[in-house]
Amino acid sequence: MKSKSRLFSIFFIGIFLSSLVYSPYVLDFTLTPRLIFISITLFLSFFLWYKINSLQRVKLDFIVLAYIFYILFNCLSGLWANTPTESIFESAKLIIALSVFLLSYYLFKSDRESALTILAKISVVIVFVEFALVSFQLSYLSEFSKEAMYNVYGANSHKNLLSSYLYISLFFLLVGLFRMKKTWKWLTVAALILNLGIIIITQTKAVWIALAVSGLLLFFLLLYKRTKFKINFKWCLIVCILLANIFFIWVQPRIIEKGLAFNMEQIKNDQTDGKKELDNERLQLWSKTYEMIYDHPLIGVGAGNWQIHFPDATLKGMYRAEDLNFTFQRPHNDILWIIAETGFVGLNLFLFFIFSIVLLLVKSLKAVIDNRTSIELLLCVITIIGFFTAAFFDFPKERIEHLIWINIVFGFAYYLIKENNELKTLVEFKISAMQFVLMELILIMVFTVGFYRYCGEYYSRKMYDQKKQNNNLGVIREAKKALNFTYSIDPTSLPIKWYTGNSYAILGNFMQAKTDLLKAYHLNPYNRNVINDLASAYVNTNQPDSAEYYYLETIRISSRFDDPKLNLAAIYFNQKRFEKADSCLKTLLHDSERRTKYQTMVNAFLRK
Repeated sequence: MKSKSRLFSIFFIGIFLSSLVYSPYVLDFTLTPRLIFISITLFLSFFLWYKINSLQRVKLDFIVLAYIFYILFNCLSGLWANTPTESIFESAKLIIALSVFLLSYYLFKSDRESALTILAKISVVIVFVEFALVSFQLSYLSEFSKEAMYNVYGANSHKNLLSSYLYISLFFLLVGLFRMKKTWKWLTVAALILNLGIIIITQTKAVWIALAVSGLLLFFLLLYKRTKFKINFKWCLIVCILLANIFFIWVQPRIIEKGLAFNMEQIKNDQTDGKKELDNERLQLWSKTYEMIYDHPLIGVGAGNWQIHFPDATLKGMYRAEDLNFTFQRPHNDILWIIAETGFVGLNLFLFFIFSIVLLLVKSLKAVIDNRTSIELLLCVITIIGFFTAAFFDFPKERIEHLIWINIVFGFAYYLIKENNELKTLVEFKISAMQFVLMELILIMVFTVGFYRYCGEYYSRKMYDQKKQNNNLGVIREAKKALNFTYSIDPTSLPIKWYTGNSYAILGNFMQAKTDLLKAYHLNPYNRNVINDLASAYVNTNQPDSAEYYYLETIRISSRFDDPKLNLAAIYFNQKRFEKADSCLKTLLHDSERRTKYQTMVNAFLRK
């Protein structure tokens, strides 16, 4: 009993702190610190779990196996990923998700009431913390427009992530409301009001849609419970997966295409409406993601590598990317993100897991008589469907706190399913000491990935400081410290070798600059800055033909990027190909002193 009590304490304290911990010394204040913290929590939790259950046999059914195969496929995708360091980090996050799911199920099975009560109390405290942080951040705003709300993010890194996180916490507040007494009951009611208030204030449409879908789904589920109709699980699962595939393969691309056509017509009629351009940007992201999917339909581009391959579809139509040098790390649609990185194999493994849980929850709803259990089943269904509705427009898959809490919901849903359904055991085994050690070694590996990732971001931050001070030797020194087996590109998708390559070029070491920029190119062959600077490295080492090829590739990816056009014009001028140089200069979109100088020189020779 003492070991079980310690397990409860360590797991839930770890969950609480992992949702709030941050570090100001890295580029992303929350992502790696929270991964490190939860990996330590899970390592200690599994140690205590093994002490309690070392003599018991573990039974795996098709739900757990589907989730394991999905995680395993993501881990294996690093073998064909262009940038394996990103796959390693993404795999570490998914191992965390699976571990939380399995431990949550065990804790609910051990003591359902205590676990739900503790989670509800944790949710109450976190909502109050979020409210305090949001209030503080709001105090600095002079207006409350949607754009201004991006400065409000609570304990998360983005307002949309704050809202989607609060959406998940609604589940635990509502479940806990029936268990709380006296003071805690009133605090839970207050937390519910504050939770919804923050969601309204932050103006996150994805979560508003999720709430609307949840309400509508709740209405239909209540009607379903009153009818005599019963679902056939196997046929419903097949139909749901088939319809989802048809939607993502055939329906959605056509909706996106029509949406882009409509938006372009609207933008032409009202050029000053920036909101329409921003809405169009998301559709452009999705459209270009589909180009990636069509190129790698079966197994995808590898976990964590969407950001690498995305520009290959060109940046045309992406104003912020082309004119403001804005970078995208995600498609703002978690389902498309899964398809792009793991193909339709990964998608269907994931769909099998999700649809199995949802359909079995709905099936259980019919058989359950107890009102409290019925409410919990309903809340599980609408929370899971609502969460993935929000994820259809955003990126909660990226964040540790979202992965933790939605997998606790999965764990509870799985517990309810097991309580009310006979699930056939497909794999059964007794965990030996060797298997336990392997399990703990995997979590140590996850911790190591988080630690080295933290170090990479820590030294990248120092590298940026040296760059601002124009200290190129300092940039090279800090960049070398940042590089490791989990970290090779920064959060803007620029390889660390790009920074060292440019520093070597400024210092006049052109051969080393070319070597580093080639390494950067192999890590991210579609980044316009990387390709442009690699072309310049070929110019500096007297290889104009290679330089021309890479400048043209840069222009293909970003037709509004003037640097490669100017550089290409210089090559043509030096080769006395004045008409080609003139053609290059005429495609420039922005005026500059360099453009005027080149045009004057070219015109002089053309007149001769």
